[in-house]
Amino acid sequence: MYKTHQREIELWANGSPENTHEVIKFVLATANRRFIAVPKVLAKYDTDRVHCGLSGMQLDSLATLWQGRKLVYKTIQAKKKNPVELMRYMVSIQGLGIPKAGFVCQLLTGQVGCFDVWNMRDKAIKALLGIESIQKSAFTFSKDTKEETIVKKLTVYLTMCQKLGSEFLWDNWCATLAAQYGKPMGFYPWQTAEQISQFHVDTCIR
Repeated sequence: MYKTHQREIELWANGSPENTHEVIKFVLATANRRFIAVPKVLAKYDTDRVHCGLSGMQLDSLATLWQGRKLVYKTIQAKKKNPVELMRYMVSIQGLGIPKAGFVCQLLTGQVGCFDVWNMRDKAIKALLGIESIQKSAFTFSKDTKEETIVKKLTVYLTMCQKLGSEFLWDNWCATLAAQYGKPMGFYPWQTAEQISQFHVDTCIR
């Protein structure tokens, strides 16, 4: 799944500033939303941004990112080989917390990953990391947080992702979602983890 689908997105996304922008838009649209609903939000964004479902903050962020898309692209390309620097840049983007910034990095570079609530609750992941729990506060910060604290949080996050591997995080997340929603349900079209993984490609590359 990961080896095919992440790579397909990565190659496409790094092809232009506009494609990179689409990936960031996709990730922003996944925040606090059922994954299956993301394509509808993105399609609506193209025709009626005010009522597409994205917050005012997200819309402002995307407008700023679009206006400066060439510089955003150039900066990402320059930092791709340094996960800490790339993550530090990503979390400076309005609307991207640490987990979603990790998701952007995963899509664009094949590194890092997204520690969302599914992964935080996953007993197998906690066992692999040798910890009993993952606190959401470990991956959050505010505008008043000191720079050294932000970097420390990013370093801890990256260490966890590197220990598990970006491929594992992707494939395990798809398998978890498939197990949760794999039974026939009108709202969810997926039956397998492979279908969920492919859904990333279909939604990103528009």
